[in-house]
Amino acid sequence: MPVADLLTFSRLIAAIALVPVGMSGNLWLFAAVLAWAVVSDAIDGSVARAMGTATERGARLDSLADCALFTIAPLACWSVFPTVRIHATADMVVTVVAYLAPITYGFAKFGRLTSYHTHAARFASIVLACGFAWFLWRDNAWPLHVGVLVLAYSAVEEVVITRRLSAWQSPIRSWRDARARYTGESPFSPVV
Repeated sequence: MPVADLLTFSRLIAAIALVPVGMSGNLWLFAAVLAWAVVSDAIDGSVARAMGTATERGARLDSLADCALFTIAPLACWSVFPTVRIHATADMVVTVVAYLAPITYGFAKFGRLTSYHTHAARFASIVLACGFAWFLWRDNAWPLHVGVLVLAYSAVEEVVITRRLSAWQSPIRSWRDARARYTGESPFSPVV
């Protein structure tokens, strides 16, 4: 198995492990597992491209690991950290919905995970992770709110991409990329 796929698989395992680790009450271990999941998400694609091992199978595994991470992590954080329950329940709900909505729509249309790997989704994961870390460290929620807004934008963009495509394609870096490369339209023509 390529190194990048091992990193991605470790993210999937880390996401699943967040539940029992959180239930154990060991907050440092929980933070370490969550941090590893976020770091592996940030580097696995770059490792795959650098080593020439990027594959469709790796992209599907990446999407599955992302799905696990971005649905389990907010719920686990909500249950583990009292400050999240008090000050960020809406952020956690929006995070889960914003992540699951485009996946559900894409799966309904194409019968598979979309695996677009858009620039907005990558940026959202970084901003959301940093905002959440800042929130836990400083008990200041505004960076978390920004991360949630960026994730919501990313979700809307992925729904627009899915709506525009007639058949599954990946990777697609933005809605403009989808329009220009896969529908034959100019990236600046109006959406019908």
